[in-house]
Formats: sequence, structure tokens, C-alpha cells
Amino acid sequence: MVLPMYACNTNELVGPTGKTDLVIEGITYQREPSCVPGIPSGVVCSGVPFFKYTIRIRNIGSRNLDQFFYISNTHSERDYRDGFCSHTAMVNNPPITLSAGDYIDVTFSDYVDEGTARVLFVINTNDLFSKGIHLPTIDELHYDNNSFTLNLQW
Repeated sequence: MVLPMYACNTNELVGPTGKTDLVIEGITYQREPSCVPGIPSGVVCSGVPFFKYTIRIRNIGSRNLDQFFYISNTHSERDYRDGFCSHTAMVNNPPITLSAGDYIDVTFSDYVDEGTARVLFVINTNDLFSKGIHLPTIDELHYDNNSFTLNLQW
């Protein structure tokens, strides 16, 4: 007697495919006043240029992202050479779901060395540009599209 063979549906055994892929789609900026409210004196002023940045980050991958991640930036020529970003900020916290194709806008302010008119921004999902500090990694389709160089003009 020969028993019939039934094939397994392997599609049910395989987990979801695809990966997140975050890119910096664009950055807008504006120079802010060099004096800001401070404690305890009331006002703190600096001769160093102060900028407000809004970064648009798009998920061009095929998997949703529902966790926080970090944006790193630097304006130092030495940092450019050494692959290090001296400033890092957590974004998407508390996490919202960034669906495939969707974007979020992240806004923050930072000082800029007047001798350097460019700023390097990195979506730091692969723990690079953060020497000495280990950041959580996110499995992305590509990491080589996570940086953006902004040439400032003022």
C-alpha cells in the first residue's frame, strides 16, 4: 500500500521578509538667535552660530520600524576624518510605527563651529560614528545611505 504524500506549505514556515531602510530625505535649517534663556542668570549668549534643523527621515525599506533610533551629527573636520560624530540624539521616542514608505520629521538645535560651514548627519542604526558608546543596532537593508552632508550658508 502506498500512502499519498502531502507537501508542507513552506510559506507558512518562513518569517516576514524584508528590512527597514532609513534615509535622510532632506534637511531644512535656520539660524537662531545666539542668546537663549538660561539658569540662573536669565540669558546666556554665545558668539558661536546656533542653528535649528528639521530632518526628514523616510523608511524606503519593506518592513515597518517601531523602535527608537539615534541621529548623530558633527561639524568638525577631525570628526569627518575619524568617522566620529560628537553629538547624538535619540529620536522616535516614544516609538511610533514608521511604515514602509512613510517619513518622520525630527527637529533639534545645535551650535556650529564658524570655521566649518558643513554638518554631517548620520542615522546611527549600525553603531558607527559613536566611538566608545555602544548604541542599539537596527537591521537595515542598506547602511551606506544613512548619512547626509549639509553645507550651511549664513
